[in-house]
Amino acid sequence: MTKITQEDWFKESKDAVEIGSGCLRNSMFLLEKGIHVAVWESPTVISRYEKVYENFRKSGGVVMNKLERAEHDFAIITFVLETICPELSRRRLLGNTRRMLKDGGRLVLGVRSFYDVKTANDTGVYCPIGRGYRTPIKTFIKPYGIRSLSRILRATRFRVEKVYTHSPILNLVAKAS
Repeated sequence: MTKITQEDWFKESKDAVEIGSGCLRNSMFLLEKGIHVAVWESPTVISRYEKVYENFRKSGGVVMNKLERAEHDFAIITFVLETICPELSRRRLLGNTRRMLKDGGRLVLGVRSFYDVKTANDTGVYCPIGRGYRTPIKTFIKPYGIRSLSRILRATRFRVEKVYTHSPILNLVAKAS
């Protein structure tokens, strides 16, 4: 996230949405930078971090019940996309995200790469299943490479603008087209 804060588009941003916000680490960081933040997370996760979400709301953050059309400057999705199956649902999430952005808005995306999953799999942590892996806590994970991620992004009207890291985590910014 710190590299992204140096980008001109970030410095000009006033409004963001985080999808799959977890414990709100990214969102609280953005609030501290003076950016208005809306988040969407499953009710189960929100209840797990109830006090954190309460403080987030008191700090001016907004917790959404559903993904709605909006005009955010950028969206953040980290470690969410690869846990969703089937692919149609991943595309639907990215399509909904695109509709939440202004024209030319950015998507900050972090996913597990093949290298990260292969390393864990070599140690017996992940079990191959379908086009991905089952984790020790019985969740699904689908690793991405830049080509496969670019393909799904293009299909949902995003264009990869800058890749920050390839491995073990693939971090990039895509621009809404």
